[in-house]
Amino acid sequence: MASNCILRGVILAGMTVLAAAAVTEPKLHGQAPAAGKASGNVTIDGRSMRVAHVYAWSEPNRADSKKTDVLVLVTQREAAPEAFAGAAGMIEVCGRIHGFILFVVDERGSVSSEIVDHPALDGMRMQNSGVTPSSFTARSFSTERVEGTYQTKGTLNAQGHEYRVEVEVDAAVIPAPRSVAETAASEPLPSGGGEPGKAYLALHSAVAKKDLAAILNLTRKSGRTAAEEPSIERNLDAMAQFQPTDPKIIDGLVSGDAAVLHVEGIEDGQKRYGRIEMVREGGVWRFVKQQWSDTPVKLLY
Repeated sequence: MASNCILRGVILAGMTVLAAAAVTEPKLHGQAPAAGKASGNVTIDGRSMRVAHVYAWSEPNRADSKKTDVLVLVTQREAAPEAFAGAAGMIEVCGRIHGFILFVVDERGSVSSEIVDHPALDGMRMQNSGVTPSSFTARSFSTERVEGTYQTKGTLNAQGHEYRVEVEVDAAVIPAPRSVAETAASEPLPSGGGEPGKAYLALHSAVAKKDLAAILNLTRKSGRTAAEEPSIERNLDAMAQFQPTDPKIIDGLVSGDAAVLHVEGIEDGQKRYGRIEMVREGGVWRFVKQQWSDTPVKLLY
């Protein structure tokens, strides 16, 4: 189940990244992580990428929102502040940078997913979920700090590539920023989610129909360029396949031009629970981000 959830998250993140790309006025509040210390190399097909910086956020587990993952982003170069602006999770940050390895680490300290952007991959990315090549040897690990070594057992074959990881990290962990809709100033949305709820259901229908024009119209436009839109078109089939069916909006919150919805849906015959972020642009509510899990969503206020 874990690998399927990560795969679904990465595919649906294509729409999320497009919606949030180049945001100039973030609709999220929270602290961007300070760069910690990293050293070592990620080597693919004999070509080494030396890393020097690490960023760590704690985020709800994609399969069980009662659990917490730590996402550890280790980079070749220091990430610009703009990479974190408006991002509600490390997957979105990864959509904006190059030269990194991302480890998703569960509460036990086990690596559940590993994503690599490396010069030897010629613009492609390699992802391993469930059983990952790298393991983590911790000197300190909690939702407040991560310190230790990520490494493979020597050089391995990973998806047809010679692959070796040996990376040391030491970084403070901070919570991922949350929507401004989840603040003390927020107000409950009416039954059915009001206008944000209607916009989300229209988007869900557009994804099911693979209606690219409607999807783009119902997805956040701020900072978007035409060059980013093909990422949605390439993933239309996957987005339609992985989104839960029969969505029902349970409740939601709104604060100014930001809203967050609690949604239930069905996937593989099982009930799923979604947390959906929306933003109002020019009087129109549009999609920003979604996260689905096997446990009910608890909005923060």
